Amino acid sequence: MSLTERIDAAFEAVAPVHAARRQRARLSIKAMGDGYDTAKPGRTQRMFGGRGGGPDAHQDTQTLHQLREQCRHHDRNNGLLSGLLNTAADEVIGPEFFFKPTTLDEDWNNEAEAFLRREQEPDKTDARGELTFTEQVKLTLRADWTDGDILHVWQPDGTLYTYEAHELATPRDKDGANIVNGVRFDARGRAIAYYVPKPGQKPDRGWLDSSAQLQTIPAKDALFVATRKRFNQSRGVPYLAPILGTFNRLDGYLDAETFAAEVNAHWAAVIKREPIYDEDAPAADIPGSLTTPTTSKPGQRRTADRVQEMPRGAILDMMPGESLDIVQGTRPGGTFEPFVILVCRIVGVGVGFPLELFLKDFSRTNYSSARASMNVARRSARGWQVHLEHRLCTPWYRRHITRAIASGALRLPRNTPDLYAYQPGWPAWAQIDPEKEIKADVLAIANRLKSRGEVIRGRKGDPDATFTELEQEEARLRDAGLIESQITPAPPAPGA
Repeated sequence: MSLTERIDAAFEAVAPVHAARRQRARLSIKAMGDGYDTAKPGRTQRMFGGRGGGPDAHQDTQTLHQLREQCRHHDRNNGLLSGLLNTAADEVIGPEFFFKPTTLDEDWNNEAEAFLRREQEPDKTDARGELTFTEQVKLTLRADWTDGDILHVWQPDGTLYTYEAHELATPRDKDGANIVNGVRFDARGRAIAYYVPKPGQKPDRGWLDSSAQLQTIPAKDALFVATRKRFNQSRGVPYLAPILGTFNRLDGYLDAETFAAEVNAHWAAVIKREPIYDEDAPAADIPGSLTTPTTSKPGQRRTADRVQEMPRGAILDMMPGESLDIVQGTRPGGTFEPFVILVCRIVGVGVGFPLELFLKDFSRTNYSSARASMNVARRSARGWQVHLEHRLCTPWYRRHITRAIASGALRLPRNTPDLYAYQPGWPAWAQIDPEKEIKADVLAIANRLKSRGEVIRGRKGDPDATFTELEQEEARLRDAGLIESQITPAPPAPGA
C-alpha cells in the first residue's frame, strides 16, 4: 500500500467527511486534464472568473453607471457614434410615427386616426409638454442603446412622465425586501414596483440612504422599456456595451491621428549652423548643448534659445553657416483609412448595422452588395420596431383608445372583433435602385408570386387606400377628358 493510500485509509477511519472531500478534490484535478482546453489557465488564455451566476452579478449599480456614462460621453462628443444613433432612429422610426386603426368600421378608423394624431401632440402625450409621441419613441430607442432602459410613468391625464435609467434607485434600508437595482420583484420574479427619488433627492450611483427619500411607482402604472440579453435581468444593459472597448480605442486613435495631422499642418523648420569655435574651450561641443554652457560668448544667444514664430509669407535672412531644414511628418499614414474602415465594420457588426449604413458611404459597393447590406440593416431595424411596439406603442394605443371611448371622445366601432387592431406607421424602406425593384415587383405580380396588396404593404402602404385613390384619380381624369373611357360599348342591336 502506497503512502497516499495509507493516509486516505487513516482519514476514512477518523474523519470520513474530510476523506470524502479529499477524494472529490482528487477527481476534480484529474478531470481538468480531460475538460475544455479553453477553460484551462495558460499563457494565451485569459482568466475568466469572479462573480458568476445570475445576470445581476455582472450588472451591479456601479457597472451600469460606468457603462451609461461611457455611452453618453460618446453620444455627446463623438460624431461617429452620435451619427450611428441618429441613423438608427431614422431607419427604425422615421420622421413621424402614427397609428392607423384597422377595425372593420372604416368611418370609426378615420375618426380614431384623426383623434390619435391630436393626442400625439406634446401637451397630450408628454407630462412636461415638450415632446411629441414620435420624439418620445425616438428617445426611448436611444435610451435602449446608451442607457439600457427607461421608465415611463402614466399620469392621471394620460400623459407620460419619464425617468431616465440613472434615476432608479435602491434604498439602503430595504429591510430584506427583494429590491434589485431600483426594481422590486415578487416571489415569481415579476416586477411589481419601481423606486425613483422624491423631488430634491439625487441618487448616488443607484443608491439612496432611506426609503423615505424614494417614491414607489407600481408596475401597472408604468412602461418599463429595457434591452435584455439574459433571463431574469432586473435592468437593461446599454446595447452599445459590447462594442465600447473597441470604440474607445478607435476614438483615441482618431483623436491622436487628427491631432498629429493638425500639428503637421503647421509649417515648422529647424535652423542648423556650424559649431562655434571657442579658443578658451577648444573641446566644446555644438552651441546649445547641455555640456557646453561656455561656448557662447556673453550676450550671444544660443541656438536652443532661438525659438521663433514666422509670419505668413516671411523671407528669412539666414546667418553665415546656417541652413534651414523643414520638419515634415507623414501623419496620418497610409494605413489610417483601412484600419478605421475595419474597426467601423467591427463596430457595425456589434450593433447590427453594416458599414455602408454606419458611415453612409456606398462608394465601395455595387447594387447587389448594397442591397444585401440594406437587407441586414432592415432586419435589425424591424427587430427594434417590434420591440418598441410591444413595450411602448401598443400599450400607449390601447390606453388612449380606452380612455377616449370611456370619456365619449370616440364611439364604439361597429361589427369589429378587435377594438385595438391597428397598423403602426413605420417608415417605408428606401429603394436602392427603384427601377430594378419595381421591375422585380411587377414580374412577381405577373407570375402570381406576390399580390398587389403584398407589394403595397411591403412599401408600408395601405392597399385599400391605394386602390380607392387610384379609382378616384382615374374617374377624375376620365371626367376631365384626359383619358379615354375604358367602358366597353354595347353590341349593336340585331338587324341594325
